[in-house]
Amino acid sequence: MSIREPAAGRWGVFMTSTGALPLGTLSVDGFIGTTRNAGRTTGRPYAAGDMVRTGLTLTPGPPLGLSTFEPPTLVTSVCAAAAPGRVFATGPVDGRADSIKTFARDNKATPVALVFTEAELNDAVNKNAPSATQGVTLSNAKITIDAGGIHGTAKAATQFITVNASADVVGGPVGDKFTLKVSRLAADPLPPGLIDAMKGLVDSSTADISGTVPFLVKQVAFRNGCFFISGVTPN
Repeated sequence: MSIREPAAGRWGVFMTSTGALPLGTLSVDGFIGTTRNAGRTTGRPYAAGDMVRTGLTLTPGPPLGLSTFEPPTLVTSVCAAAAPGRVFATGPVDGRADSIKTFARDNKATPVALVFTEAELNDAVNKNAPSATQGVTLSNAKITIDAGGIHGTAKAATQFITVNASADVVGGPVGDKFTLKVSRLAADPLPPGLIDAMKGLVDSSTADISGTVPFLVKQVAFRNGCFFISGVTPN
C-alpha cells in the first residue's frame, strides 16, 4: 500500500481474509512527491474470516518516520478494529467497565474504548429472567444494531394483555458522558399511559448503562452488528 504526502499521527489498519493463508502480509510505503521515504511490513497466518487490527505511527519529515507495526490483534467485530486506543471487547459484557477501571488506575489520560456486539447483548439479555417493572413484564427480547442506533423488540405483558413492543435507542457523548435516549417506542394497542410506563422502564435501564462508563467519553459509533464508546481515562 502506497501513501503519498501522508498526515502525521497514528494510522489504524484493519485486515481480513476470505480464505486461509499460511502468511498474509501488508507493506506500507510513504512517499513525498515521487520519493519513497519510509516503509514497513507486517504479516501473520490467517484462518478464513479472521479480522485483525494493527497500526503504526507516522512522524513528519522529511524524511518521514514510520514506527514498526503494532502487534496484530485478532478481533471479533469491525467496531473492535476501528475503535481508537486500548480496546476492551472481550469478557463478560457486565465486566468490561470494571476492566477499564482497573486499567485506568495506572494509565491516566489514556485513550480507551468499550466495544459491544449485537450477539453479546442478546446473549446477556436472554440469560436474565423476564423482568417486571411498573406493571409491565418484558420477555423474548431481541436487539439489533446498525448505523442508526440500537433497536429492540420484546413481548410486553400486563395483567390483561400481551403485545409485541419495539423501541429505537440512540446514543452519543454529552458532557464527557455516554448518553442513551429512546427515540421511538411502539406497543399497540396499549393506551398512552402504559406506553409511558414502558418508556420509563426503558429510559431507566439505559440510564443505568450510561452511568457505568468509567472514562471521559469523546465518541460513540454504531455499525452493523456492533457499537463502540471511546474516550480517555481520567487524569
